[in-house]
Amino acid sequence: MIIQPANDWENPSMLGRNKRAAHVPLRSHHSLQSAARCTLHPELYQGAIKTLSDTSAASDVVKAEARALSSSLYPGGVGRPVDPTFSQLAWRFKLFAHPGSVPTDFQQAGYSDGDWERIPVPSNWECEGHGTPIYTNFVYPIPVDPPIRPRPGQPHWLLQGPVSAQQHKFLTFHGVDSAFYTWLNGVFVGFSKDSRLPAEFDVTDHLQDGSNLLAVQVMRWSDATYLEDQDMWRLSGVHRPVELLCKPAVHVSDFSVATPLVFAPTAEPPEPSPAGSAAGVQDSPGPAPVRGGLVSARLQVTVHVAAPTLEALTGVRIVMHLTTLCPSSKAAISPVTVPVVSGCWYARDATAKVGFRETRVDRSTATLLHNNQPVMLRGVNRHEWDPRHGKVTCEEAMLLDIQLMKGASINAVRCSHYPNHERWYELCAIHGLYVIDETNVETHGFDPAFQHNALNPACQPAWLGAIMDRGARMYERDKNCPAIVMWSLGNEAGYGPAHDALAAYLRARDPTRPIHYEGGGSRTSCTDVVCPMYPRAAQLTALTNAVDAGLESRPIMLCEYAHSMGNSTGNLAEYWQQFESHRSLAGGFIWDWVDQAMLARRVKEDGTEEEFWAYGGDFGDKPNDGQFCCNGLVFPDRTPHPCLAEVRAVLSPISFSLEACGISDQRQGSDACAATHSPDPSSSVAMQAECEVQGAGISIRVRNKYDFLSTSHLSFEWRLLLDGRPVGTAWTDVVCADVGPRSTGTLLLPSPTDLNARACSAPSGCGAEDLIGKFARKRREQLQLGTVGLQIELRAVDTRGTDQALLPAAAATATAAAEQASTLSGRSSTASAAAAAITSSSSSSSSSSSSSSSIGSSSSSKRKRHPRPVDSAQTNSLTEDQTQQRVEQQHPLGCLTVRQEGSQVCCHGPNSLQLDVCCQTGHITHYAVGGCSLLASPLQPCLFRACTDNDRGGAGGISYASRWIAAGLDRLEVEEGSCCVHVQPQAPGAGKPITVNVSYRLRPGLQQSADPRDSAAGAGVSEIGGSTWFALEDAEAAATAAAAAAAAAPLPMVSPQVCSTASSPAAAAATATPAGAATHTATPAVAVAGEAKAEASAASQTVSRSHHLSSSMHPVAVKAADGAAATLPESMPEPTIHQPETQHPQGSTPDVSARVGVQATYTLHADGLLLTSWCVDATAALPAPLPIGLSHSLPRVGLQAKLPGALDQVAWLGRGPQECYPDRKRGALLQQYSRSVAEMHVPYIFPQESGGRADVHWAAFLPSHPSSTPHLENPALLPHITTPEYGLMALALHKSTSQHPPNHSIDSGSPAVEPTGENSAGATAVQACTNAVSVPPSFALVSALPHSVMDLHRARHQFELQPDGNTHVLLDAFHMGVGGDDSWSPSVHKQFLLAPSVFRFGVAFAPVLCPCQAIKGLL
Repeated sequence: MIIQPANDWENPSMLGRNKRAAHVPLRSHHSLQSAARCTLHPELYQGAIKTLSDTSAASDVVKAEARALSSSLYPGGVGRPVDPTFSQLAWRFKLFAHPGSVPTDFQQAGYSDGDWERIPVPSNWECEGHGTPIYTNFVYPIPVDPPIRPRPGQPHWLLQGPVSAQQHKFLTFHGVDSAFYTWLNGVFVGFSKDSRLPAEFDVTDHLQDGSNLLAVQVMRWSDATYLEDQDMWRLSGVHRPVELLCKPAVHVSDFSVATPLVFAPTAEPPEPSPAGSAAGVQDSPGPAPVRGGLVSARLQVTVHVAAPTLEALTGVRIVMHLTTLCPSSKAAISPVTVPVVSGCWYARDATAKVGFRETRVDRSTATLLHNNQPVMLRGVNRHEWDPRHGKVTCEEAMLLDIQLMKGASINAVRCSHYPNHERWYELCAIHGLYVIDETNVETHGFDPAFQHNALNPACQPAWLGAIMDRGARMYERDKNCPAIVMWSLGNEAGYGPAHDALAAYLRARDPTRPIHYEGGGSRTSCTDVVCPMYPRAAQLTALTNAVDAGLESRPIMLCEYAHSMGNSTGNLAEYWQQFESHRSLAGGFIWDWVDQAMLARRVKEDGTEEEFWAYGGDFGDKPNDGQFCCNGLVFPDRTPHPCLAEVRAVLSPISFSLEACGISDQRQGSDACAATHSPDPSSSVAMQAECEVQGAGISIRVRNKYDFLSTSHLSFEWRLLLDGRPVGTAWTDVVCADVGPRSTGTLLLPSPTDLNARACSAPSGCGAEDLIGKFARKRREQLQLGTVGLQIELRAVDTRGTDQALLPAAAATATAAAEQASTLSGRSSTASAAAAAITSSSSSSSSSSSSSSSIGSSSSSKRKRHPRPVDSAQTNSLTEDQTQQRVEQQHPLGCLTVRQEGSQVCCHGPNSLQLDVCCQTGHITHYAVGGCSLLASPLQPCLFRACTDNDRGGAGGISYASRWIAAGLDRLEVEEGSCCVHVQPQAPGAGKPITVNVSYRLRPGLQQSADPRDSAAGAGVSEIGGSTWFALEDAEAAATAAAAAAAAAPLPMVSPQVCSTASSPAAAAATATPAGAATHTATPAVAVAGEAKAEASAASQTVSRSHHLSSSMHPVAVKAADGAAATLPESMPEPTIHQPETQHPQGSTPDVSARVGVQATYTLHADGLLLTSWCVDATAALPAPLPIGLSHSLPRVGLQAKLPGALDQVAWLGRGPQECYPDRKRGALLQQYSRSVAEMHVPYIFPQESGGRADVHWAAFLPSHPSSTPHLENPALLPHITTPEYGLMALALHKSTSQHPPNHSIDSGSPAVEPTGENSAGATAVQACTNAVSVPPSFALVSALPHSVMDLHRARHQFELQPDGNTHVLLDAFHMGVGGDDSWSPSVHKQFLLAPSVFRFGVAFAPVLCPCQAIKGLL
């Protein structure tokens, strides 16, 4: 037995013992059938074999094999190679604490292993219950003392298992972490490092007849650990297959495939025409050159043959079989191998997927070229991950990943940050994904802040050999894979001589692929592309400016961007707007594909066990970086996150935009950056009017973003939607001429006159009016129920009928503002979205959502209202008669009464209608009709959200979350004595409404818990140093202290108001509170004025306003029951802003807690309709000053309430069906939807804000199982309803506005700026006090969840969230974006921030009679 030398695992220069040279994957195919199954796509088996059978040169043996294969093709996916493995054998295992504890004779056959356990192979032993899994981003789990690895207390792995000697010669370990020794039959075989590449040993002389014994000793830590500091779980063991490969004495030992291509010279770009430049791209450095076509292509195969002697090579023949494929028919299946040919090279010893390909950088244009054409990489980073088995993966999981990626318009993947399983590359080549292959080198922990580059091993001579070995062996294994378009030198390993050496080696060996490396910055000579991580928009602009100025000649490709941690991936559309604006931008790779959470088990209180998603720290692992491992587009089990729909839409290769009615624009362009043309709304309306006269159609621009494909494989379809529901069920084909790659075309749809006729002839369905009854129709203009009118939905369907689940569909939608991007839907590979709103015949259609634009005429308010469509395929939809029977209450309106009952103002009306307003808080505490209570808690303002991972990003108190917590937004409550309640007098006559005015001030209450994790403010893990805040228990305390310590100038305060009990102007004046006085009253009272004039006068004396508010506040317009306009008096109570009279003593800490003033008006009608109008003065909600460069932003401004748990269904007209937010809604179509409350919740692994739906016009909260007849004071009022039960409907009223006081600026340290325009998402817009920013009459966000905001905020795992039996509803007039540029700094784009301002909005509530089966038809 060979004696193992000491400390090989602590010697960087010791790369292995007895390892064979690296080579391409080799297999022993005994038939053509085996080779074809391994290499070709299932659809191509038959064609490949037929080609071989028909070839006259084919031998009789080959023809026979071809005939056999054609009669027994593999019916399903790609076949797995048939290789002998050890995966099914009984491996024995034992964990030792130290190498010295390992028995010296364990590898001998006579060693007693009776007490050893069994373990599967491949596996990570931590996933099998042995040892502790550790998750850390870049902090090493061992002391940084290279090359010494920790000696005491570190486990090692020993394996034993019988094998059979059947002519096997080579033993291959495809992946072992981190270093290992192996013995066969007691004889030392070899030693190896590098956990992600094969280690192959010749064991011909060690095998024996009969039973064989294989033993392995694995070291968890070694010097190799210092080179593998990737952001991942630190798991150990044999995590890839172990194989014995049998070869004859003379065999192929390696081979390489080269495909030299020659292209025609590039022509000068044509002079742009005036029309062409109009549709061109801003910031683009001129027209793109015309690339030459293919002139010639060669196939060169170099084969290395091994033999025991030179004489044995005599008479050896190398025979190759090459099957060529037509590129035009299968290009989309393998886009990495077009536009020439692809095929399968077969020998008895090996197979290879051949792609005639070349990827290079054109420095004359700073463009990335593939086969001489520019390419856009729509990529994603991917870790190998299985939630049960860790690093162990299988072919089925790989295929699922590819299927999901292709369905999400992804065409490229970066193997982050190590070479993947060899089968992954074959599947990417088969199904068509570009690949960046990355060397297994990362040393981030040596220099976390990137300030001491010389500390990195790449700068140390001792590590040069190890780094070179890893890159060279990666190349030798993967050199023939046609899917690989770049080699990467590793990740975050600084920059040193080792990188220059490895780059030179790869360039010399392979001139057909560029080199990628981000570490050390892109100015280094070792990278052929500028590949920054997480650049902001301004940085990208600076890079493209450098290209335009001739200072940079390399293409720009983001190796990581859009950090998708939790509820994230906002701003993605803004990135792609930049990508498509400049030809030097070649796309990027989202971080990352899958949440790396592990399945763990916990014991519940009842003694049973349940599984849950675990992250860093859940196993007691230290150090750890918490949930920073959960930043994927899909959950660990590959269930998509809602953001995957956004990725699918934004990255889609086909998009639509509205051109004009009857005005076709046939401009074509080879530049991928051709801008999507969209006229402004005013020009759209003007062109539409002309079309109606001429009877012309609507022209839609089709933009083909494919790099190589035309649209010949697509068919285009459209359908009409009315108020978010399809008019009929059929899709209509539309003819579109073939659009070439990176070009635009036009398709023509029917004229608006024809569309109006279709809508008017459609049957009526269930809309907002049908739900809330006839009284809503009477107040159509008041409630703005015109909604979104007519829309056109477009999609493109892949007609090839093959691989539909894998191919990215081409299509999308566009509004007149080109807001919608492309998307993909289901297995049919179709993309659809709301293309262009045509019209709503009501006069209120002009205030529809910005996602739709009017084309049809809406000037006549007397025009016939469109009936609402009904889907004939939905058998549970109600007829119009049934709907009217359900919702129309034919009863005379009774009188409303109001009186004070204790601390409540109680309004009563017919049918047990009741509305209670609390005099102490000003909140609506009770709202009931027909004996059914519609509220389970008070209706009140909400300015806080359960902090997302991105909200927590940023150390030292700069994160959004830490600022919100420090200001107390999470615990706002009505300040004692600040509430005023006024009841306006009723007008004479039955059925006249009652109006209640309230005002109060919100201040932070006391902390509910001393546990700092209740807020986790300041959390954030930085890619550029910083603290691992997710793992710090005192994170909140540190962040809050930092925020409180900030110096602040005197800030405005909200003055308290005293509720007046006077019934006359004189009495009101006597009790008025002077500005600045902090008067409190023990018993709040209510003022019920006898006359409107007297009440208005009293109210005007009750409130003291500052000058800048009184000059800018506008009266809030509402409608009375008879439709006449009723303006709320300007004297109604308002929050008052003024400078405090007292100054803080020098050196004292100023008050940084929030001060929010609220004014609300509640108008109750006898039929149950409740109109509310709100003014929320949040200018002092975030008083703490910020460093220059940071921006204040509130998370939300809106209303919250609990509804009875029986209201567990939600229907809405807005974006959906999946969760979407103001900066992530391109993939959410504006339609009618319905979901259960449970389905609205998104179970992010780390609980946080979730479940919101953006741009919601109305939402109905309904019971799924109506139980009983509500109590009625007069049942005769509802003669047609036998078992009604009420739900609640909320509608957005007048346009929401936000308003900044004079000289207010979003950015601290910068002067106030001029207004920048409107924002439909309720985001920040800097305005002078006289200029309000208006948004469409819709909620910015609506959510209905089984958990409260604070329950979500405090929870750390989903199992901590238990439904409390209520439905928690949030109606946001304004909501901040979720961000996503990164997760360790405040990264929400400015247009999606919500600066502290004065906010005004209105919400209408109406009871909904149930059952509402028609709502189910919305699905």
